[in-house]
Amino acid sequence: MLAQNPEELARYKQELTELFQTQDGRYWHDLGIAQDLLLNLVYEQDEVDEDPQIQARQMVAELEHPTAGKIKTIGVPLKFSSTLAAPSGPHPFWAKTAWPCSRKLG
Repeated sequence: MLAQNPEELARYKQELTELFQTQDGRYWHDLGIAQDLLLNLVYEQDEVDEDPQIQARQMVAELEHPTAGKIKTIGVPLKFSSTLAAPSGPHPFWAKTAWPCSRKLG
């Protein structure tokens, strides 16, 4: 049923918010998947690399940074069967690249 006015929409939102808070995200994900809904969980930043799809696609890579030590970075998003790809190296520190640009911009 669609909301007919803003008050009804606000009431629906409140009811759904209360309902969704009764279970964790995994419960609602599994319930939706069982009903053939295309769903995925929304992760906190520290949970992303634990997702099975992220791991299978190798979307989080660990690199050794010359000054920061071991860091995590985004893996190569496009993968080809005959062409192996890997992150080219750690990113520079923000200040190293941003400072000259910001000086030019004033």
